[in-house]
Amino acid sequence: MRLRELFANARAIIFAVLVHIGLLIMLIVTLDWAPKPGASPQVEVVRAVAVDERQVETELTRIRESEARKREQEQARQRWLEEQAARSRRSREEEEARLAAVKRQLAERQARTEQELERLATLHEEQRALESHRAQEEKRLAELEAERTIANEQKRKAEVERQRLEEEQRKAVAEKARLEEEMRQAAQERARIAEATALAAATKARLEEEMRLAEAERRRIEAEKRLAAAEKARIEKEKRAAAAEKARIEEEKRIAAAEKARIEEEKRKAAEEKARIEEEKRVAAAEKARIEREKRQAAEEKRRQEMELAMQTELAEEARLLARHRQDRMAQYFNQYIGDIKARVQRFWLRPPGVPEALTCRIRVTQIPGGEVIRAEVIESSGNPAFDRSVEAAVLKASPLPRPKDPSLFDREIVFIFSPEE
Repeated sequence: MRLRELFANARAIIFAVLVHIGLLIMLIVTLDWAPKPGASPQVEVVRAVAVDERQVETELTRIRESEARKREQEQARQRWLEEQAARSRRSREEEEARLAAVKRQLAERQARTEQELERLATLHEEQRALESHRAQEEKRLAELEAERTIANEQKRKAEVERQRLEEEQRKAVAEKARLEEEMRQAAQERARIAEATALAAATKARLEEEMRLAEAERRRIEAEKRLAAAEKARIEKEKRAAAAEKARIEEEKRIAAAEKARIEEEKRKAAEEKARIEEEKRVAAAEKARIEREKRQAAEEKRRQEMELAMQTELAEEARLLARHRQDRMAQYFNQYIGDIKARVQRFWLRPPGVPEALTCRIRVTQIPGGEVIRAEVIESSGNPAFDRSVEAAVLKASPLPRPKDPSLFDREIVFIFSPEE
């Protein structure tokens, strides 16, 4: 709209200038330059020329001021368009950077997801190995329990054997007391025999019968001595046997104590093994809970990635729509830009005399960034050289050409079809 207003104002200004120039020419033509009697022709001519020059100067000043205002407005509009273009470029660059960051984040999250899936697969393998190890440990515990049952049975048998040995030891002690009592009695008997021998020696003469009896008693005593010696040897043998039995009992006690210590050690180791297995079960349960938690986290991560993928798809669709919208807008701006150029050339085109209607030609225009035309060339002729030349002249007169709404649409060479009927 602003371009159209500027073009309309420019056309009005040019029309006013032409009207003033025409009036000036008519004024100069209608002046009577012949000298009149009684008057000073030079004074009248000088006055008329002075008045016309002031009017022309005033009009030219007004035109220059108007053109200066238009140039300032055009420069301000150009600056505004450049600022808009810079903002558009910055916005486009920021959007591209944001899309690149989103793509990079998605790639990183995809890589993290793949690593997490690999780690979960490794954890599954470790869990299966742990379950196999736990089955082997349970089997070994069952074997240990069977061994413990056997050890308890052996312990019970050892206890029965110990009680038997204690009973035998008690009997050996009683037998020893009996033997000691018999030895005491034998000692008393020896003392009595010694006394009897002394009495027999004193009364040998008195009692021959008593001597015979004493001899017999002596033989009896010697037999008893032999019996006592044999009994003593037997008692010593029984003592040695009792000592050997005691040593055997002590050895069996030591063996039983060692066995008991071994069983206690096995119990302790079994308890430690059981505690270790319980700890491994607890660790396996914790690991299983962690794996389940990581599975849930992986599922949540997958859902989040799906949401991000959907968001990315939506953003891509929005970007595609924005690009399409921008492309349509740019096409609209370009068509409008070409239309503005055609309209401006149309305003400066004058149909040559004798040129028929319904003629068209394709013309190529070379311009500089300010819109100044430096060359106009018909590249597809209408078949009428006068028409082609008039179009080239109109393009040159229309310089500077209108600028596009988007500076990126500007091109040094513009090709369009000129048709006066459009």
